[in-house]
Amino acid sequence: MARAQRRRGAASRVALVAALTLAGAGAGAAAVLAVSGSGLIRAAGGAAGGAAGLGSAVWADAARQRRETIDAAVRERGQVLDPVVSEPPQDHSVLGLLLPTRESAAPFRGRVADLAWLKAWCDAPDSHPVALVTGPGGAGKTRLVTQFAVTRPPPWAAGWLHPGRGASALAAVGACGDPALILVDDADASPDAVALLAGLAGQPRGAAVRVVLITRTTGALAPAAGQLPEAARWLIAPENLPVRTAGPFGSTDDHARWFGEAVRAYAAARRTPPPDLADVTVTGSAGRAEEPVLTIQAQALLAVLETERRRPQHPDVEALPFGQVAEALFAHEQRRWQQAAQQSGWGLADLAGPVQQRVIAALMLSGAATEPEAVIALRAVPDLADASAERLARIARWAFHLYPPGPVRIQPGMLAEWFLITQLTSAPGLAGHLEGLAGHDIPALLTLLAHASDHMAAAVPLYARLIMAAPSALAAAGADDVDAAVAATLEAYLVWSRSTPGSGPPLCTASPRSWPSRRTCSRPRSRTRPANRSGCPGASTCQGRLTTSRSSPEPPGSWRADRAASTPRTTPRRSAVNRSASWARSHHGTIRSRWRRGRSSRQ
Repeated sequence: MARAQRRRGAASRVALVAALTLAGAGAGAAAVLAVSGSGLIRAAGGAAGGAAGLGSAVWADAARQRRETIDAAVRERGQVLDPVVSEPPQDHSVLGLLLPTRESAAPFRGRVADLAWLKAWCDAPDSHPVALVTGPGGAGKTRLVTQFAVTRPPPWAAGWLHPGRGASALAAVGACGDPALILVDDADASPDAVALLAGLAGQPRGAAVRVVLITRTTGALAPAAGQLPEAARWLIAPENLPVRTAGPFGSTDDHARWFGEAVRAYAAARRTPPPDLADVTVTGSAGRAEEPVLTIQAQALLAVLETERRRPQHPDVEALPFGQVAEALFAHEQRRWQQAAQQSGWGLADLAGPVQQRVIAALMLSGAATEPEAVIALRAVPDLADASAERLARIARWAFHLYPPGPVRIQPGMLAEWFLITQLTSAPGLAGHLEGLAGHDIPALLTLLAHASDHMAAAVPLYARLIMAAPSALAAAGADDVDAAVAATLEAYLVWSRSTPGSGPPLCTASPRSWPSRRTCSRPRSRTRPANRSGCPGASTCQGRLTTSRSSPEPPGSWRADRAASTPRTTPRRSAVNRSASWARSHHGTIRSRWRRGRSSRQ
């Protein structure tokens, strides 16, 4: 953006010099003619000078109008493309330093071949307009794309697609006339990606617009393809779409060095002396070659935070696994929550720490963006079921103050997933309201749980329960596909339950009353039980028969009744059902194969 402004400034200076030169030439010609002794010649000189002055004024006015038009187009482009790197002034979360789009991010290292691949794709005039970058959570996909975007030379303009501007982005970037690179993170969960791709399909071949989508797997785009018009599906068809996978990389020595660099970067960002790194070794988890780069950076941030509290010794965090690092980082984050709650303006000094955690989790799951929506979501927190509306409103304002402007969102995604799964497994009352909190956005919640299953086994039963909680909704989209999805989900759940001591209650009995029908199953008694022919979709895993029951009306004032009352009746339920089934089909195969591998390794 800054380079474009400098180019516009240079163009303005050139236009001004040209106008002054033209005016000077006219004035000089007028002066020469004016000294002539002939009156006729003097009159001609005056006319020539006037014409030159008028011409220069018209030319300068046209240049000014062109400049204003370009400036307006650039401002509009800035509304649809967020800066590639930025430092939000309102974000005071300690976790924000881990975001790869921050100016204070840890130094970028490696990925030379990946950057060269992206450059070759972007610069080739006949390239496919869309490219996909995939990889497991925390591997550095977003950091790679960010680094590539900031190194684009002029006249390229690059930025992250602003939420809600997918449909208008192409018109805005096209009006500027510069080639544009549009970045979309978590494209599998972004409705804006579908709108952007639908518009991109109508662009002329060879248009100077490139789109980079980021997902964890290639198959994650399958539901998006189903939402695209038929004429636009070629953009992300597997046979057309260029894909670059960014997995774990670097040697053990590299990881130890990157740990030290990240420690110094985070210490500088927090304006604190870095801890003593003289004793850092490569034997801990920071030195394992398969370790995601986010884990190394999270360990580095924790080292800085712990040293702020306990100097001068160096905290031994480089050997901690990701789960313990995440727990310690959220302990630091919760101190900020507690300090805000203790302020007299909120009146929440009595809001206990565990309740604060469940509040943040409930608001993240619900995606509540306004205070009334947040009040409804907070009714799902067991500790607040009987709280007054006024107290819930104060809690909602407190949460939005912590994560302005709303909805409540914690990043990076891998840490957010750890926090949510931990809360859902430690607070069964909150997990019982899972599908109610998601409302009509069950596909987004299924995506989150599928992503979390990459690094947290406890996400599998939650995923399975969410699918089994709405069998009638899934069945409405096509029995054959849904039966396969539910059967595979149940298989994944059973693999998890057999390998997890004390894995909790039977899966299907947790079905809530908020759906018009539910399946009641029980845990299988043996692995060799024959296929059940009673209609339960998980034929080899369910013993009970399919039972259909009407849900009883919810009492007025309950959180489910509030949710139903706040949901517009015009919401197309069929669309939500289709998306739910698509997500089930997209994710169940990945989860099933993942847990089959886990079972084999245990045996």
